[in-house]
Amino acid sequence: MELSKIENFIESINKEDKVVLISSGGTAVKLEENTVRSIENFSTGTRGSLCAEFFLEHGYYVIFLHRDNSKRPFTQKFELNEYYYNKIKITSLTSY
Repeated sequence: MELSKIENFIESINKEDKVVLISSGGTAVKLEENTVRSIENFSTGTRGSLCAEFFLEHGYYVIFLHRDNSKRPFTQKFELNEYYYNKIKITSLTSY
């Protein structure tokens, strides 16, 4: 992500706004510098994506960090391929 987009996001948040950071999906931790071995958790990301939906529905800004191929918010009832998911942009569920 470009630094200017991050700066714009930060500037758009008021002190009264609620922000939550969610990490979702599996993780991988390298055990050595020249990676041969690692420890991995193969979580599907269901809990994280459902948490993101909950917070969005309750007026929070959500920063959603996820592993490739893990579940994304609002995709529990249907599958979206990567191309179509990247076309969706949720900015706010509340009107101002």
